[in-house]
Formats: sequence, structure tokens, C-alpha cells
Amino acid sequence: MYQTGSLPDTYAKFDNKKLLYVYDAAPRRVREILEGLSEKELKERPRPGKWSIFETVVHLADAEIVGAMRIRQTFTQSDRQFGFYDQEAWAEKLKYQELNMAAFYYYVKLFEMLRLTTATIFHNATSSDWLKTGFHPELGEVSLRQLLEMYADHGERHIQQILQCRELIKKPISFPMLLEERLY
Repeated sequence: MYQTGSLPDTYAKFDNKKLLYVYDAAPRRVREILEGLSEKELKERPRPGKWSIFETVVHLADAEIVGAMRIRQTFTQSDRQFGFYDQEAWAEKLKYQELNMAAFYYYVKLFEMLRLTTATIFHNATSSDWLKTGFHPELGEVSLRQLLEMYADHGERHIQQILQCRELIKKPISFPMLLEERLY
């Protein structure tokens, strides 16, 4: 996934306004691409060894918990060392695929709420705030700006994966990507 100590400069060409738009839009976009899918379709695993749409959405919310913490740590400079997060272990041990539909929609809402509250931090950041850094266990030192890049990318990455799954289960929709390139 990442190379230790580095984050590509893929999004350096975008200003904060563009990345904030992508970051803010992710919850609405996720809801839109889930429309019309049954529980059976959400839980289908059309890509061998890869998550279902259901698992991908639950992962988005859990990853957002981690991201919200890292962004707050960086912004406040209260604890610059980020904890390690093993997404595969979370998916397996928290039994994402076995959750019921009520829990699924709680996760959709959780993703939305975390994005909304964390977006406030990003939207109120000053030019000096964007330079604040934290220490990522795989990437090393990352700035608040780089965290915005990572999480804007994260939403788009999984939207793209969900769209690919929809195609494979014969429920395709036309949906534009806001960021055509991926960080990794």
C-alpha cells in the first residue's frame, strides 16, 4: 500500500479548495452509489479475495474513525505519534460481512458524521495549520495537508471499488470520479 517514509505528491497540483470539495462530497456520493442495491447484492463478493460493497462501506466508517483521530492529533499537536491500524484485522475480527442492515446504515451515518465534524477542522485551518505534522506508522511524518490528500483519496478509492463491484454484479451505474488519479 504505502512505501515507508513517503507519500506521493500526486495531489500537489490541487489546491485545498478542490481537495476539500472531494473530501466533503464523499458521504453523499457513497449514499448515491448504494441506491437500489439489495442486502444480497451489497454482500456479494464478485472479486476473489476482495471485500464486498457492504464490507467496503463498513471499512470506510472505521477508517474514518482512525483518520478523524489522526487529523485531530495533528491539528492540536497533542500527540504526534499515530497508532497502527490493521484494516484486514478489523474487517475479520469485527465481522463486517456478518453485520445486519441496521448496523450497515449506522456505519453509513457514522462515516457521514465523522466527515462532517472533521471537515470543520479542515475548513477552519490557517496556512500555518496546514504545515502541522504527525507521525504515521508507515509513512513517517505527514502534514495536515497530506492527511487531507489521503482521506480525500480514500473516499474516492472506495467509491471506485464499489462502482467496479456494481459492474461485476450486473448493477452498473454511470458515476463520475472527482479524482482520476490515486495516491497509491
